[in-house]
This record gives sequence, structure tokens and C-alpha cells, in this order.
Amino acid sequence: MTTLRTHFTFRVDTWTPDGESIVEPVAGVEDCEVALATYNAARRRWRDTAITLRQGARVKLASKATGSSDAIRAPLTMGSFVPEVP
Repeated sequence: MTTLRTHFTFRVDTWTPDGESIVEPVAGVEDCEVALATYNAARRRWRDTAITLRQGARVKLASKATGSSDAIRAPLTMGSFVPEVP
């Protein structure tokens, strides 16, 4: 029997416009580079939606729901994101 995982080191979520509630979890992953790639892909896919990349409860990256392509023109790199090591 397989078990469904529900807790991951990194989470990418979309949020309501007021930032009060998660609309949909986009991904839960263990690998930092996969999490960052997923966050960047989500920013390109949902330009008008607030998106966060979290490590546990801490927000590491957050996009603004501006609808402007300027917010996503340059993808974020590992140099701007340093994961915490337990």
C-alpha cells in the first residue's frame, strides 16, 4: 500500500487577491531547485495571481498580482534564494 504525502519542505501556492487565503496549492516538493522552477513557471502561467514559495511556514518568495509582465520578465535564480538547512 502506498501512502499519500501531504507535508513537503517547499510549497508553491496561489492566493486570493486580498492575500488572506490560499486558493490552490500548486506544488509540494522536497528539492529547492524544483521548487524554484515551479514557482517561476507558476508566475508565468498565472500572471494576475499572487503566488508564494514557502519553506515550511516562512515565505521565501512572493509575486504580486499586478498583471504586468514586468513582474515576471526575469526569472529568479538560486542566487536570490537561499534555502535554510535544518
